[in-house]
Amino acid sequence: MYSSFDYLKEVEAVFLNPIVVITLTLFLLFASYSDFKYLKIYHKFNFIFFLLRIVFVFLPISSLPLTLSNINGAIFGFCLMYIPAMFCGVSKGGDIRFISILGLYLGFPLLLNMLLITYCSIIIYLIVRKFIFKKNVTNLGIPLAPFVLIGYIINCVIFYI
Repeated sequence: MYSSFDYLKEVEAVFLNPIVVITLTLFLLFASYSDFKYLKIYHKFNFIFFLLRIVFVFLPISSLPLTLSNINGAIFGFCLMYIPAMFCGVSKGGDIRFISILGLYLGFPLLLNMLLITYCSIIIYLIVRKFIFKKNVTNLGIPLAPFVLIGYIINCVIFYI
């Protein structure tokens, strides 16, 4: 589906652009703080995050075009978050919108890679919480954004190495 050249081109479009990296980092830090403290990612925050993505399409400095991969990333992120929430009856609208908008920034392959790292870190957290700290993990409100930040940082480290 994607050649290695296309993937590298998409990754470079995100990580070689300091404006995009700073924007993503600041928004992920704010979302992590909000989600960790209140277990909520606010609608206004997601709307501003989305508007900035639209601005990046038209801003010649940022050179972050809206490609089919970005649209696929948004659709994939939405489906990956919405379908389990629908079956479980859990309302996590802020998380769903946040991951969808992040897909618009990163594109499908990079979002997939980041979410894989994110969910692996959540699983590690739950294992440590259950078996090392002997705490209950059922009905636990887990903030998603801090783990997304971990996935983003690991992707940045891998790219810059």
